[in-house]
Amino acid sequence: MHEILAPLYHAVDFDSVTQSGNIAVEDSELGEICSRFWIAADAWMLFDAVMRGISKWYEWRVLPSIPTTEFMSPAPSLHCSSPHRPVDVKPFVAPIVTTCDRIQSHLLRITDPLLFRHMQAVGIEPQIYGM
Repeated sequence: MHEILAPLYHAVDFDSVTQSGNIAVEDSELGEICSRFWIAADAWMLFDAVMRGISKWYEWRVLPSIPTTEFMSPAPSLHCSSPHRPVDVKPFVAPIVTTCDRIQSHLLRITDPLLFRHMQAVGIEPQIYGM
């Protein structure tokens, strides 16, 4: 998540004004709001707002445990049947990985086929640049 916070921090720092008066601020309220003193707090509030929208990409869920009494062996396979119903447990894939895969596999392929083929040829995973 530091890839998200760092640009926010940089943007807030870039737009801040110093209290020394080297940048003339006509409005004292604007000077207080854009003060360098508040860079960390402002960046954190922006980060918090952004994360409220994209936090689901970073959530991790543990697969529910399946009682081994339903199976013939103590080490059940992930795709097997119980006497009562079929059990099809798929490994959890984080939403950010699914989103990055969709960006590369669908959006990049349509938007820039040359770049898509190059990324595929050199084996760059979409999570490297997609986050």
